[in-house]
Amino acid sequence: MYRYLAALTLLTCTTTYAQDTIYYRQLPPNIVYVKHITPTKVSFTHINEQNGPIFHVHVRDLAKVVSAHGEILYYDAINWSKTQERNKGAVASADINIRKRFPRQVATLVPLAILSSDNLGTGLSYERMLDRYSTVGLRLPVFITFDRVSGYFMPSLRFYPFGQRVATVFISPGLFTAYGERRILRDSLRNVTGAYGPYQQELTEWQVGFYGDVGLNLYMNNNMLISLTLGGGLNYLDLTKDGDYIYSSFGKFEVGFGYRFGKEN
Repeated sequence: MYRYLAALTLLTCTTTYAQDTIYYRQLPPNIVYVKHITPTKVSFTHINEQNGPIFHVHVRDLAKVVSAHGEILYYDAINWSKTQERNKGAVASADINIRKRFPRQVATLVPLAILSSDNLGTGLSYERMLDRYSTVGLRLPVFITFDRVSGYFMPSLRFYPFGQRVATVFISPGLFTAYGERRILRDSLRNVTGAYGPYQQELTEWQVGFYGDVGLNLYMNNNMLISLTLGGGLNYLDLTKDGDYIYSSFGKFEVGFGYRFGKEN
């Protein structure tokens, strides 16, 4: 009967409320700004950021929702009794409980980095979140490759469209510059005898380009993570003297182990 009344309440209450209180089934209560209520979920924002990110919580995780005027917008008697026992004396907070909180800085060791089909390397990166909800980060990675000994600096912005979760998806556009050695196969006079045929020439390379990544961060706990990245790029400026392969493209793959530290968002 209570669940029937709760569903009926959800269907009829679709207006917007201010300074509402959400009582979760397992978490301490929140003071929020409720945007919408449907039969399956409640949508709300932070009380001080009513035009900010919208959060969603399924009704199965709720015990009660109360408007600023004291009107009960949702009520589950079973969940409410359990909540009262679990959170006895808990004070409602404006901090969003359902949002996963992580430290703002990330240091990552990349033991395996492939920057083209034949260019294996390793690297390190530092990333700092730029906003309160960790949806945008600035990443500064450096790599060293072994087959062609080169150093890569590849700054990028990382966007986390679904926020921070145990399994966090990201997309990442960026720029790169590479400096080091390159071997070029040439077909020309090889020596003073006039012998004609291919030979390899070693050059000092300097390239500039752009790239894009998609990837997944898998969190083992609040600090440790495994990062998998797949992407590709385009070398749009080749400053190598007598260099070949201008506008060449490359693939990119990374496996990294990260540690988040510093102040939590």
